Amino acid sequence: MKFNKRHFVHRIIASPFVFAILVIAHAMFVFKRFYHFLLFGGEYVNFEENEVESISDILKMLKEIKENQKKNQKKNDPSN
Repeated sequence: MKFNKRHFVHRIIASPFVFAILVIAHAMFVFKRFYHFLLFGGEYVNFEENEVESISDILKMLKEIKENQKKNQKKNDPSN
């Protein structure tokens, strides 16, 4: 690939604006993540606006499964 000298000056002139756009976009991403961390704590990793389930919901589901397993063990226990 050949270096295009003709557009080099234009790229030099445009580079601060492109850099500013990139910095602003990344800063907004960081502020959004920080805001979600403040709101949701450790669950911010799983947070999406269209996502309903969270870690606490999954924990509740696992507790229910464990309780159901205990009930089934008591029903199937021959010592009763």
